[in-house]
Amino acid sequence: MSGLYSALLNGQGSHQNPTHFHPTNRNEETVTNYEQLYVYNSRPAIQPSHEPAVFHNPVGWPGNTSWTLNNSIPSSFIEQIQAKNQLLVKNKEVMEKQGAYISQLEKHLEAQNSSDLLRRLQDRERDVEHLRARLESETAPKYEVEKLRRNLGEAEYELEKTEKVLQETLNEKEVEANTLQAQISGKAKELDHAKREIKRLQEEKSELRTRIENLDKYVGDLPTSEDYKKLRKELKHWKHLCSKLQTQMTQQEEQLTSGRKDLEEKALNADRFERENADLRRMVKSLQDRMKNDEMHSKALELEHMTFENERLQADLAKMEKILKEKQRKAKNFYLHSQESQKKVVERLSQEEDTVAALREEVSTKELNISELKSSMKQLSSQYQDAVEENMDIGDKLKKLQIINNKEAIETNRKIYKQLRRNVNKLKDIMRLYYQRKEGRDLELSLLLGTGASAEGLRTGNHEKSLSDEVGELTSDIDEFQKFLADEYAEELANNLEGNNCITQ
Repeated sequence: MSGLYSALLNGQGSHQNPTHFHPTNRNEETVTNYEQLYVYNSRPAIQPSHEPAVFHNPVGWPGNTSWTLNNSIPSSFIEQIQAKNQLLVKNKEVMEKQGAYISQLEKHLEAQNSSDLLRRLQDRERDVEHLRARLESETAPKYEVEKLRRNLGEAEYELEKTEKVLQETLNEKEVEANTLQAQISGKAKELDHAKREIKRLQEEKSELRTRIENLDKYVGDLPTSEDYKKLRKELKHWKHLCSKLQTQMTQQEEQLTSGRKDLEEKALNADRFERENADLRRMVKSLQDRMKNDEMHSKALELEHMTFENERLQADLAKMEKILKEKQRKAKNFYLHSQESQKKVVERLSQEEDTVAALREEVSTKELNISELKSSMKQLSSQYQDAVEENMDIGDKLKKLQIINNKEAIETNRKIYKQLRRNVNKLKDIMRLYYQRKEGRDLELSLLLGTGASAEGLRTGNHEKSLSDEVGELTSDIDEFQKFLADEYAEELANNLEGNNCITQ
């Protein structure tokens, strides 16, 4: 907005004030009024007419004919102007430094703010056109009609220049907005790409974390060095036990062979005893036969002795047979049991050896996998850290851009609000001049020059009333002014009917 207002002042041609100003100065309204006074004083004076009007009525208004005040300017007001000009010269360096910053801010104006400004200017133009149409349809005293025409001409001139500058500004801002939109879209794409990368890295990290947990569980299930030592001890114990069992088996085989030899000898003895028993039976039978023939007592005793001996030998033979069968059964069972135990021990030893070899290979493989996982985890952690840092940098840049855009929007709205308030205060000054003229009082010089009432209205309006309230009051004033013009027009029509001179448009 500051660039727009500067362009309006620079477009005044030969009536331009060479003293520049900055919109951020706290005496902006006073400086504006001083420049208007400079414009008025730089124009050639026109001789006063016979009419009691304050302004001379140039022919063919609105045209390029200059006009000025009839009354002279007080010396105190000129001294005040000179003091303000000196103050502006002192602030020139500060304003030049701030000019670069303002040019940067102007480059970042949003397209919607420019469109809003154009809409408001169009509303003001329609209001001016409406007032002009009403003024053309009404008839008023000649000096008031010419004053309204001058005001309308100035407003039209300012509006034309404002529209031109605004159109140029809108074109520039549209190009800048497109550039900023392209930059923002590029940043958004980079941010989306970074988010996708971060998501992918997080998924890989979670997958690796799951794999590491599974490996930890598997490694936890694997035997440690202590378990391996225990297994080796158990293996040595089983080997020692196997050797002991082997020696016991050899001893038992030797005992078995010796037992077999004893059994064979006992079997031979049993055969011998059987043969002797058979011989004894035959002898007993022969003796019995002989006893039948020879009933001698001695033979009976010998027979009894032989019978007793035979029974004893038969009992011993039965006992020996039972003992032999029991030993054979025990030897056979022991041999079978020792064979089964030996097979089981051999199978278990082979299984333990295979398990130990497989565990060694698996432990070496897992150590290699763990080392590879550690290296990959280090690489992924570095990549994840880089991605996080890049994401943080992008977030900081976005925050800075958002802060800059918010500041620019606030500054733009503030400038637009100040400009609208300034225009409202100027219209209020014009309405006060009409009221003074209506009441027949002398017009205030400060209101004519726009040096006192507008600045005061701006200062008080900033603290006491909002812009909407002031616009409402101005609307009511314009309605009263319309009523005043209608009354004047009716009065002049009545005078015209009576034959008096009147001025019509």
